[in-house]
Amino acid sequence: MLLLSRHAVDKLATCGIQGGSVWTMDLSQHLTTQLKSMERLVDAETGAILFRHPTLRGTPDLVVEGDGYTLEFIGPTLLCLDINDPSGMARLLADPVKAQLPVGV
Repeated sequence: MLLLSRHAVDKLATCGIQGGSVWTMDLSQHLTTQLKSMERLVDAETGAILFRHPTLRGTPDLVVEGDGYTLEFIGPTLLCLDINDPSGMARLLADPVKAQLPVGV
């Protein structure tokens, strides 16, 4: 789950995306669908990964920064996802998986 600030939640709501301060699976699926069509650039030296919308340009309406990543939106559309610390993103993705593991694993 992705935690969002109150400002981010309000901004997404103005774009037609409803939800609370936790990015739920419906919103995550929307993001996943957008990522599949994006250009991917990888910096071999640092391991940074940039997903960029292939046609959309402009100044983002909303920027969400987290542990090792930045999401930029224009309206409800993801402009780019910059993963500058892949280990931070791995921790973010691992938390929901760890919560589903049986005790003792």
